[in-house]
Amino acid sequence: MDFIDSLYRANSEMRQFVISKEEQNQKDFETMQRALQMKIDAKDLKKKVSKKAK
Repeated sequence: MDFIDSLYRANSEMRQFVISKEEQNQKDFETMQRALQMKIDAKDLKKKVSKKAK
């Protein structure tokens, strides 16, 4: 931890870069989670439609 703290002190922009990168990673993860859920929901709807068509 001391090493990381000293890096932040040596380059003050690094802390903000790391925070920004982590925020972007979190947004990307949430987007992928939503996309996966939408894919599952679409599959479920297709099953319901095909059952009604029979």
